Amino acid sequence: MQRLEFVRHGARSRGGHGRDCLITLIDAISASQKLRLSPTSLELGARNGLIPHYLIGEQIRFDPKELDRWAREHRIDKGR
Repeated sequence: MQRLEFVRHGARSRGGHGRDCLITLIDAISASQKLRLSPTSLELGARNGLIPHYLIGEQIRFDPKELDRWAREHRIDKGR
């Protein structure tokens, strides 16, 4: 089970994978600015399982590092 601590501009989570790890979670608005997508498109992609996310109650949160990795993996070269 993860314990969440809310901090400015997101949430921090201490997870239990045998050690103390800390992740920062951001909301859909912050994530959409990072990826240059609309918040609605981002949330729809998350709810359909296309974009990595965390569901906290009914709120969707994103790990910026996972979003960076996802964006790199799904990059389309303009030269193609």
